[in-house]
Amino acid sequence: MPPALKVRGVPSAKWSNFDQTGTGTECDTLRITMATPAQRQVLVVDDDPTIRTCLTQLLESVGYDVATAVDGVEALLSINESAPDIIISDLNMPGMSGVDLLSEIRRHFPRIVTIAMSGAYRNGGELPSEVMAHGFYAKGEPPSNLYGTLAQLLEGIRSPKA
Repeated sequence: MPPALKVRGVPSAKWSNFDQTGTGTECDTLRITMATPAQRQVLVVDDDPTIRTCLTQLLESVGYDVATAVDGVEALLSINESAPDIIISDLNMPGMSGVDLLSEIRRHFPRIVTIAMSGAYRNGGELPSEVMAHGFYAKGEPPSNLYGTLAQLLEGIRSPKA
């Protein structure tokens, strides 16, 4: 049986597409299957603390080392201290948006793999052309979609969406 992860305080409606068991209230159990990655460092950037917490728990449960930032400015400060292997950034944030952050990362840190994340788009083909990211994850999609994107990008596919 795959490992189970308890995610506290996450209403099941927020993660309705995940393979869930539980009551659908305060604590759901998410079943996750994935090979454990080498200790890759991921920076999750999102102004929503629930999203940051959930992604942190999901990614840590399968072997990633995760740091978080609440916006683009905090992310850039974090990157200057310690550059991660991967950045997963929300696109719509106050202050420095994810679109601006991803552009800065591409310009100044081209070796960092980037994944744009949004609840406003269902797939990468819908993204505005100014979004510079290697991959895309739609909020609310199953974790397996994110894991698949991470695995594919870490295998060496590093040409950003133009």
